[in-house]
Amino acid sequence: MRFLDISTFSQCLNQVFHVDIGSCEVRMTLVDMKRHPVVQFPGIAREPFSLIFKSDNQVILPQKIYTMSHDSIGKAGIFIVPVGRDAGGIIYEAVFN
Repeated sequence: MRFLDISTFSQCLNQVFHVDIGSCEVRMTLVDMKRHPVVQFPGIAREPFSLIFKSDNQVILPQKIYTMSHDSIGKAGIFIVPVGRDAGGIIYEAVFN
């Protein structure tokens, strides 16, 4: 399994990720990245961060791990949660602790 950190995604801002939902794929754009404060505890492996994706598909995907692919980072299982909606589509967040 590939170790993902914020630097993995830094070159992917405003680029499309393909989300495998089984019967087809949904396109999501990485629209924001946020660093979170580091709370020291034993075993912390990375700086916490979150990714914000936006899909123009109006169907809300349930929260779960999806296989997401991007041209430069390949495939990764990422847990996304729908967190909002605007006129352009659905907004999802992935949090990495």
